[in-house]
Amino acid sequence: MRSVSVSARLCPSMRSTRTMSYPLWLASNKLEYSARTIRKKIHRLLAEYLVDFPELPKPAFKWVAGDPLDFDWEELITEVLREGCDVPEIGWCQPGEDAAMEVLMGGTEGFLTKRFKNYHSDRNDPMKPEALSGLSPYLHFGQISAQRCAVEAVKLRKFHPKAVDAFLEELIVRRELADNFCYYQPHYDSLQGAWEWARRTLIDHAADKREHLYTRDELEKAKTDDALWNASQIEMVHHGKMHGFMRYATLVTWLFFLQDVLGKKILEWTKGPEEALETAIFLNDKYEIDGRDPNGYVGCMWAICGVHDQIYSFDRSGTTQDEIVSGSWDNVSVRTWALHTTIGEADTHHFRPPYTSAHGSGPNHKAFIFVSMADETKSSPYNIWPIY
Repeated sequence: MRSVSVSARLCPSMRSTRTMSYPLWLASNKLEYSARTIRKKIHRLLAEYLVDFPELPKPAFKWVAGDPLDFDWEELITEVLREGCDVPEIGWCQPGEDAAMEVLMGGTEGFLTKRFKNYHSDRNDPMKPEALSGLSPYLHFGQISAQRCAVEAVKLRKFHPKAVDAFLEELIVRRELADNFCYYQPHYDSLQGAWEWARRTLIDHAADKREHLYTRDELEKAKTDDALWNASQIEMVHHGKMHGFMRYATLVTWLFFLQDVLGKKILEWTKGPEEALETAIFLNDKYEIDGRDPNGYVGCMWAICGVHDQIYSFDRSGTTQDEIVSGSWDNVSVRTWALHTTIGEADTHHFRPPYTSAHGSGPNHKAFIFVSMADETKSSPYNIWPIY
């Protein structure tokens, strides 16, 4: 769309972006293979770009613009509301730049001011949602910049060096890696965007026998035999956001069981890799408030196609994500899940985001509680989805 728009203009065009900490092409002029290959390229730019914005002088001339476009905004809003009517409304995230700065640096529950010191150790623990920043919706909609978040975080390096390093890894390196993939890979949301070795693996196992096959509707409504998937899906649908580590875990749960790992079949619950990828992107984009974003597309491509994974040179049936599947269940050991359909049945303060107002209420409001989660979730090295 941008290419068509620019090509139609008869004058020079420049594009600015609110998503990145620096112009993407400065770090790399090609599709990067993994975080390992882009990390140093990014770090060398940080000293130049992680600086406060200069105070701009008042414009010398009055801005003169043409008449605004004749556009029916009411019709657009009505269409958006109609298209999204089956997605539960969320009340925990207040929009706007002021709200974004309050989440980042507020005096009561601000991320950097009140909740930052244990970010490096607790961000992967779904039992501790307060460890996350809560900034992803604001970053997604451009209501705060990653640069501003990073600039403020770096000021705390003297006090919380490990937290700062972990936050910059998620906020900048992993996030910019996702942008790199979507910028340089035109097939970022299809199997064509996978590396050749991953496509070959997927094709070789596309006809494998499945023990369970679920429709998209069954997956969307959390009607599976897997408690981890069901609880996480309910969280995403009714909360508008799934914990970053659980996005990783649930995608591995239903998308990537290999023949030699846990005795499972590849892509166990869907008919094939194309359907699996389409379903993952559909659910993420429909229910995640920060969906329709490079992070989401790359997360799905990672889980299904091994994007940004390293290849290991050994011979076994299935070569996509062996190391991640085997490690995930060491780190995500769900012992007990409790699902509650009304607020009246349980106190949901265990799951209420600490950086916003309480959940909504009412007889039909749905919530759930993580009852017990293995402590190992704190130390997983696999943060494919940037965990803000």
